[in-house]
Amino acid sequence: MTVALSKKGRIGVYRPSIKQMVKWHFKHFKLYSYTSVIGAVLLFSLLYLLTSVFKIHYILSFTIAYILVTTNAYFLNRLLVFRVFNPKRIHKQYYEFFISSVGAYVLNVFFLYIFVNFLNIWYLLAQAIICIVGLPLLYMAHRHIVFSHI
Repeated sequence: MTVALSKKGRIGVYRPSIKQMVKWHFKHFKLYSYTSVIGAVLLFSLLYLLTSVFKIHYILSFTIAYILVTTNAYFLNRLLVFRVFNPKRIHKQYYEFFISSVGAYVLNVFFLYIFVNFLNIWYLLAQAIICIVGLPLLYMAHRHIVFSHI
């Protein structure tokens, strides 16, 4: 429910239809997907650069890249997807975003291990499956935990 002005200028409660809510979520999910692609490209680029060019151990490289990508993803989602411009909750939202992203990372690694070692799925295909299944789940987690006030 939102408060809105009617055509006659009266303030009232407006309940969007299910169709309007689905359209709103689909629009935001599409924007979220675009920012996720940017994050994936940035993650693989940083990982390659830090490991192959600067000769940093791949675990440390991945950790650095993951933190930078998560921070970048938070600000992209905050400003482009969920359009939050209020600076009051920035620290709490970043913490919630980062914790949910770490949880997603742990689940991703777990399922990747299961798919590759027990189901004998090629690791890139397994990662693609996990990303496709996990993207809407991560969107909903970020939407309902981090950006729940909109």
